[in-house]
Amino acid sequence: MNDIVSDELGKLMADDKRESKSKHKSIVQQKKMLRTFLEHLTSIDQWNVSRTKDEILAEKESEIKELKEIVVQLIKEARKLETDGLLISPKATF
Repeated sequence: MNDIVSDELGKLMADDKRESKSKHKSIVQQKKMLRTFLEHLTSIDQWNVSRTKDEILAEKESEIKELKEIVVQLIKEARKLETDGLLISPKATF
């Protein structure tokens, strides 16, 4: 669907030579509608169809980094509880 809408948007941009005010106005409205639809498709894209593999990998690497930082913080808090008299198994490593 993304490709179809993008292709149609490209055709409209190529056809928009501004020779006729009424035709230009119509094309501008159609382009706005197609861009809005593309934004909607991107917002509901559950399978990451509209993004490259590099973009997906970068996002996932960032997410992994954030989760690792959370794990480190939780381990610090667990060790603090351990020193406060609560027993936590020392076998939990990440």
